Amino acid sequence: MNTVVRQQLVEAAKDIQLREILTFLYRDHPQGASFEGLKEMLFLHENFEEAPLMQLAQSKILGFDGMRYKIAADARQVLDRDPTILMDEFLR
Repeated sequence: MNTVVRQQLVEAAKDIQLREILTFLYRDHPQGASFEGLKEMLFLHENFEEAPLMQLAQSKILGFDGMRYKIAADARQVLDRDPTILMDEFLR
C-alpha cells in the first residue's frame, strides 16, 4: 500500500467537509463531480473554497480534468483496502 497516499488521505479526512467530499466521490460518484456540483449536492458551507481540492489534485489524491474532480487511481486503491480512513475518528 502506498503509505504517502494513505497519509495524505488521513490528513485530508481530518477536515469534515473534505471527508464528506472524498466519501461522496469514492462511494457515490466515482465518475466525478464539479466543484459547484459538490457544493450543491453536499450542502457545503458557503465560504468553502476550491483551494483544498486543488491541493489534493496536485498531490494526486484527486484527479481533475478541468471540470470535474474524482478519486485518483492510487487513492482509490488505498481506500479499497482501508475504507475506514474516511470514517469519523470516533467511529473507528
